[in-house]
Amino acid sequence: MIAPLLTRITYGVSIDLVTNLIINMYEAHFSLKEKLFSISPDPRFIYLTAQHQEALAKVQYAISQRMGVSAIYGDIGAGKTSLARRLWVLYADG
Repeated sequence: MIAPLLTRITYGVSIDLVTNLIINMYEAHFSLKEKLFSISPDPRFIYLTAQHQEALAKVQYAISQRMGVSAIYGDIGAGKTSLARRLWVLYADG
């Protein structure tokens, strides 16, 4: 329902084209070197709250002590995937 509305607002210009123009405008204005938005979180830009730091430390300890399976659980949007990706970056090469 929203796509026809946006198409009418942009006078027949494709939504993808309009989205790319907006993103390019922000990249040029702020001199960004990377894409603004991504479907998956980038582990380089994670903000670790005290709870995130504690969970990361516990999982790192479990890994270093070879304790077996360790789980991170929490509500939707709590940062579980971000922590998992951070762990992947830390341990993928080693």
